[in-house]
Amino acid sequence: MGKLKPVKNTVEKPGLEAAFELLEHLPVPLYFKGRDGRYLGVNKAWEELFGISRASFLGKQVRDLYPQNPEIAEKHALKDRELWERPGAQSYEIPIVTPDGRRLDTIYYKATFPGGLIGAIFDVTARKAAEAALRESEERFRAIIDSASEGMLVYDRSLIVTAGNRAAERIIGLPLSQIIGRQGFTSLLPCIREDGTPLGQDDRPTRITVRTGKPQTDRRVGIKRPDGSVTWLSVNTAFLRRVDETDHYGLVSTISDITAQHDAEAR
Repeated sequence: MGKLKPVKNTVEKPGLEAAFELLEHLPVPLYFKGRDGRYLGVNKAWEELFGISRASFLGKQVRDLYPQNPEIAEKHALKDRELWERPGAQSYEIPIVTPDGRRLDTIYYKATFPGGLIGAIFDVTARKAAEAALRESEERFRAIIDSASEGMLVYDRSLIVTAGNRAAERIIGLPLSQIIGRQGFTSLLPCIREDGTPLGQDDRPTRITVRTGKPQTDRRVGIKRPDGSVTWLSVNTAFLRRVDETDHYGLVSTISDITAQHDAEAR
């Protein structure tokens, strides 16, 4: 059999052969099987993926495709049985090993039709590798941020906190679970200005940043504690912008505990 096409006396439908002629040239590996599990047709992309000529494989079953990895073959056979029991469409993610030893992450899409099923295979190995690299980068970045002595809070455009580090919890005195999703610690705790008067909404460093369009440096905010003491903070803010974009998508603020310095200056 040269190209992926219906097998005589197995699948006979008007126009089906023309459809498979089109599928032959698609870059997605495609195959179809009979109810007995035997491969009746594959396209060129399938041959290239597995490195097997269709002439040598047609009529065989999935266990013949993975002689060294029977667990992969059994997973495919199980999913085929599920699809026969409930005809329709199906998709699942599965790692496979090609005959030449390449390990690939794939997503299989299958659908039944009278007398058989058709399947498409999508290689998502590169995407998986990119996702793993991104997770590793994020975890490394998180470890660096959490090791910092300065507190850090990240805000979206609406000035809602979306992330923070452990130092922010320690300095502010609230767990991140209470801060994230709110408009910063100044909306959760009684805060004062340096002259001792209450900090108004418009006096919050993040709001000043947005209103003036300028980052803030060493904005001093005091947090009044239940015992009457005050924790003095130095707050710096900056816009978050993507490369080649002028508008910001959020803000970041760093927070330092300067209580000892502030008290020394007052004395």
